[in-house]
Amino acid sequence: MRLFLLACLSGFILLLSGCNGAADGSSLVPTPTPTPTPAPTPIPTGDNVMAVTVDAGPGNLSSLSLNVPTVSVTICAPGTAQCVTVDHILVDTASTGLRLMASALGNVNSILPQATVPGASTTPLVECYKFADGFIWGPVKTVDATFGGKTVSNLSIQVIGDSTYANTVPTGCSSGGSPENDVNSFGSNGVLGIGNIIHDCESLCTSPTSPYLEDFYYGCSVPGNCIATAVPLVAQIMNPVSLFASDNNGVAMTMQTVPATGASTAAGFLIFGIGTQSNNALGSATVYPIDANGLLNMSYQSKTYSNSFLDSGSNLLFMPSATGIAICTGTLPGFLCPTNAIAANVTVTGINGTPSNIVGLSIGNAQTLLGSNSFTAFNNVGGNNGTGGIDLGMPFNYGRTVFTAFNGASTSAGSGPFVAF
Repeated sequence: MRLFLLACLSGFILLLSGCNGAADGSSLVPTPTPTPTPAPTPIPTGDNVMAVTVDAGPGNLSSLSLNVPTVSVTICAPGTAQCVTVDHILVDTASTGLRLMASALGNVNSILPQATVPGASTTPLVECYKFADGFIWGPVKTVDATFGGKTVSNLSIQVIGDSTYANTVPTGCSSGGSPENDVNSFGSNGVLGIGNIIHDCESLCTSPTSPYLEDFYYGCSVPGNCIATAVPLVAQIMNPVSLFASDNNGVAMTMQTVPATGASTAAGFLIFGIGTQSNNALGSATVYPIDANGLLNMSYQSKTYSNSFLDSGSNLLFMPSATGIAICTGTLPGFLCPTNAIAANVTVTGINGTPSNIVGLSIGNAQTLLGSNSFTAFNNVGGNNGTGGIDLGMPFNYGRTVFTAFNGASTSAGSGPFVAF
């Protein structure tokens, strides 16, 4: 699991210690009435396509989301017709697994089978999932889930904020920062993690002696007695796309272009598979190998940052402090506020040293861009990444098709992992 730095606006006040992590990707400003904007053309069709929307967020969100791409997924109790469609689920290309708010599941949540600790058939399995500034906590349950035209039966998901475990967070989990176990603190009704990693903690939590156990899974014999536990790969929450019968080697996100002044909403598509159908061919996209954790090299101002990545779940273009781009003061500390919009030429290089190409970015004055309207989609809002590394968040995706190939997956461009655009 990778950690991400995101910024949150609440009445135009930046709360770096309490904002959502890359798993929810939201920044908050007063709620407008969005005007829809056109989808990319040509419009892709097929059973491997889902519509993506950037807008003000779910109806029960008290504030407005900024650069948060979302989809709708239909959830059913396994083998039944008792279903609910959950909207406004964040599409995150840098985390793993489907994680949904208990409140968004409604009555269906009460009939979902509870997963148990492997080898302990009566002990419920509960997960802690940490982000840059907080954590989510909730039981692992089993669902049938439909993504566009694709259905995965008996899929393990995390139910965030389930009332059974709401007040039983162990200290090993709560030490991860602020809880984000409701829609308002998380910024969406859940997250669809479709990054390159297949299992959500891979080998980090498969051994009983792993030092990372408290960061992930717990066995809760009763709600108030939760003990960190090892979980084999087969029982971990997985990237659901990897479980499709076909179109399961990666994903592509294609988004419309938005103007430099922003847009009230934005539209796009999530397309499953790479080179498996006519609608997901790589075409002229350049392939950049990444490491198993999704990292590659990015350079700016003659300095290389090896801990850089692409992430649709980050809502800004996060640049290291060392770049010297002016940081906002007053109501937006931590956002980037160059006096005039700057052309930031970032060199993106595959983890093995090739290929290497310059990507032209624009970073505007966040105070000017965000202070004069209630738009939700911006391609040029930046943030200061004090931890180093360049995080090309959702703004990078506008006007592009960005591919993510999964670890070890076979594609028309060779084995993953890689990103391509």
